Amino acid sequence: MSGTFYPRTITYVKHRAKELQAAFPGLPLTTAQKSTACALGFQNWFDCLARLQGVHPQDSPPDEAISRDAVLARRYQQIRALVEVGGLSRADADDFVRYWCPTANTRPELRQFVSLYTEVEQVLASYEQDPDGEEFEDGGEPRRIAEGIIEVAWQTKNPFYYLSVARMRQMPAYLRGEQAAFLSWEHGLLVVLSFPECFAAPERRQAMRFLADQEPWLFEWHTGNAPQDFGGMTVRDMMQAADNAPAQWFALSSRRLTQRQEQWQEPIICALRGRDYVRFLQARGDLAGLQPSWFALTGPDADARLHALFLHERIRGAAFAYRDSELRPIAPPYGSPFKRGALFHEEFDCGHEMVALPLGDELVRESVAPRAPLGKSLVLVSNVPAARR
Repeated sequence: MSGTFYPRTITYVKHRAKELQAAFPGLPLTTAQKSTACALGFQNWFDCLARLQGVHPQDSPPDEAISRDAVLARRYQQIRALVEVGGLSRADADDFVRYWCPTANTRPELRQFVSLYTEVEQVLASYEQDPDGEEFEDGGEPRRIAEGIIEVAWQTKNPFYYLSVARMRQMPAYLRGEQAAFLSWEHGLLVVLSFPECFAAPERRQAMRFLADQEPWLFEWHTGNAPQDFGGMTVRDMMQAADNAPAQWFALSSRRLTQRQEQWQEPIICALRGRDYVRFLQARGDLAGLQPSWFALTGPDADARLHALFLHERIRGAAFAYRDSELRPIAPPYGSPFKRGALFHEEFDCGHEMVALPLGDELVRESVAPRAPLGKSLVLVSNVPAARR
């Protein structure tokens, strides 16, 4: 953990857990409690209660009294706890933390937060009561495929699948991605793989073909074998490479940061030590209990080194190792180690994200999570990773 936050009372922690559960209907209280405890830096709920009841350091300083980098580290810890322990999508976790602010004195109005699935559920409930009363763009119609899975289809657009937090928790870690909304023709097919009983055989076959062609490492995690005729580095190969270099750093993802003037900055990576990278691969993308670190690549050949990750399309650099001398530690610039999800091919491209971790003074209504336009009651936002609200 980046550090443990000790509030003044146990009641404070209990209130934060109840807020989390209230914001995401269907999230069990025990899960909300454990997620809250981990977000504050404790191992679990019982560890949190025991340490707050016993002798512990003085109350931790609030966000307002520490450096920006320290606040970023706290936010990163909070978002990861909500995603990895609570099962929230990264988009919902990013949004919620901006309002929740569990380590700050000044907190926005939490009632303003509504999760994406709750928004869709409310629109669907209205539509079910009066199909002619709710207007959807391009003749879109919602339908409940199963409990916690809603599809909204348009005449001129591909449908989106929207998942409740309970359904997100049922998805394997490597299939969750960053969203609670999945576009059917792209990674929405991962919903089909996670809940095959809800879809017809042709859709299941299409999803498997997509996984084999576009995401071969996820295919290997999902089936236990690499796709036929796959000539690149397999998950087993990556595991062997990491096992042979336990102290070196293996990239989970790569990005570039840009300054406000849009000048290129140093390339950065999020990485695990080889010994932890093996555990990550064995756990099929589950980072629980692991602590990825963020680095800027140093040296005059940093760009060349980063591009070396992508010289072969089928390798994409997942098993490319770095030594400590080649890296400079930095504060977490993003709320997730991944741009989309574990071992997605997009994690190892040379692109960048114009997104930073949320801070309390950045609560602005802008384009946020990838949400499809559903009806008048929903915020219209662009199909980009979660940004400031």
